[in-house]
Parts: sequence; structure tokens; C-alpha cells
Amino acid sequence: MKVTPELLKKYTDGQCSEKERNIVEQWLNTMDGEEEIPTPIFLEEKLWENIKRATTNTPGVKESKPKKRATWLMAASIVLLIGLGAFQLLSRPSSTVTYQTLAGEMQAITLSDGTLIRLNANSLLKAPKVFKNNSRLVSLVGEAYFEVAKDSLHPFIIETEKTKTTVLGTKFNLSAYPNENTSLTLKEGSVSFKDKNNLANGLILSPNEHCVLNNGILQKEMVFPEHYIGWTKNILYFNNETLEAIATRIGRAYGVEFDIRDPLLKNQTYRGVYHNPDLESLLDDLSFVLKFKYDIKGKQIIIY
Repeated sequence: MKVTPELLKKYTDGQCSEKERNIVEQWLNTMDGEEEIPTPIFLEEKLWENIKRATTNTPGVKESKPKKRATWLMAASIVLLIGLGAFQLLSRPSSTVTYQTLAGEMQAITLSDGTLIRLNANSLLKAPKVFKNNSRLVSLVGEAYFEVAKDSLHPFIIETEKTKTTVLGTKFNLSAYPNENTSLTLKEGSVSFKDKNNLANGLILSPNEHCVLNNGILQKEMVFPEHYIGWTKNILYFNNETLEAIATRIGRAYGVEFDIRDPLLKNQTYRGVYHNPDLESLLDDLSFVLKFKYDIKGKQIIIY
């Protein structure tokens, strides 16, 4: 059994089984400082409390030399663990890595904790090169699909312009493009989704729930998550969306710009599914159903 921060926390809280307690104490007594185990601040404080209790003699009770030596050895081991952890944290680079995609691009990212991210077109993600605090904090502009590595001691937090999302380990899609409503769609696990201007009234989402922040109000509903994460597999789902919204999504995916000349066409709605379609086939289908014409001029598509 490996000594982890979770196991150390159980040990300091007195919740270990006899087997777990023996493993921790054996590890402490070996004073093996080669293995790196991050020590959160709250755990460090708890360890120090236990050290103080362990090294304070009960009045009237004389402690034997072997036991006293073992106690101090354990205390010294914990101090060494904390000291090494602090040194490793201070010696690590604190640089932030910026990942950015252009229109028509997607990028697969693996963070230092093992979290997997698929970054959609026209998006930007900032994350530390190495996570080194009690939480794992990143920021997002645009859209990304997250498969967050589980770590109960270090919450994973994503900040956007308008929202704050907190998870321990789960799979979800987060869309936060400028000038659009921010939304989150949960595939597995659970997440806390909050308006940054009203952090007290966040929502906890369950699998298959989709939540939108619209004019300061969080609204959620049951959905098929595949409709919102299909883009990761080059699948486009249009679920009664307006042509204006569809044009925005197509523009990002294919690196083109739309000019819808007829205002009445913008609010026409469409439903359909496309598996990695070429641009002209997609436009042909849309124009047939919604009854419009189009011209392609380089990277611009004129609809009339």
C-alpha cells in the first residue's frame, strides 16, 4: 500500500485501520525522504498538532528512552516530510502555460495532474506548468471538454469571465465564449457551478444535466450530453438552434465567417446531426431546409 496524502490525513484524524496505521508508522520510522508526497497546509497543521501531543509528557508519567526516541523520530520524520515538500514546492517553476486554438483548430492537452482536456476552436486555456497549491486552478475562455483526474485533497477549479466551476474528478463540457451565455454539461460525477457575481447561490449538477448562466440566473435541465460534446469527435448536433447560432458554430469549426443578409433568416431554427461533414455538403442541407441561397468567397460565406 502506497503512502498518500489521503492516507496521512486518515492517520492524523485517527481513522486508520490497524494495517494502515502500521504502514504509516513504518514509513515514518524509515525516514525515507526520496518519495515526494505533497502536503496541504491543513494537513501540515494537523501533523504539527499531533507532533505536539506526541511529544508532551503526561504529568506524573515518565517516558522510557526507547519510546521517547521513537516519538521524536516520528516527529522528525514528519518534519522532514514537510520540509522536503516545502523545498520541492519552492524549487518548482511557477510559470503558467497558455494553450490557444484558432478557428478550425482543436487541441488535446494533458495537465501535470493527469487531467485530460480537449480545447475547442477559438479558445484559450491557462494552467500552471505544475500544480503546487491546495487547489488546481485553471482559467478558460471559449470551450473545452474536461476529464479531471480525481484528487479528493486538491479540488480542480475552472474560472471563466462569469463563472466558477469546482470538481474533484469528473467529465464535463464547459462553454464560455465571449458575448455568449456560459454553460456546463455534465457527463459523469458531480460539479459545483457558480456565478462569480453570486457565489452563494451555486448549483450542484448531476450526470446528464446542462446548466446555463443567463442574465445572472442559473437554469438547468436534463439533456443528452453527447449533443454538447459531439464536437470532440467532429460530430455536429443542431437541436432546434437558430441559423445565427448554427452559423457561429460552423464558423468556429471550419474557420469561416458568415454574413447573413436577410434578418428573417437569422431566427429560423434547424435540427440535425452531421458526422464530420464537409462544409459545402453542410451548407447545401441547411439551404435546402431553410430555403436560402449562399455564396462562398474565400473565408466568407454570404447567406441571402
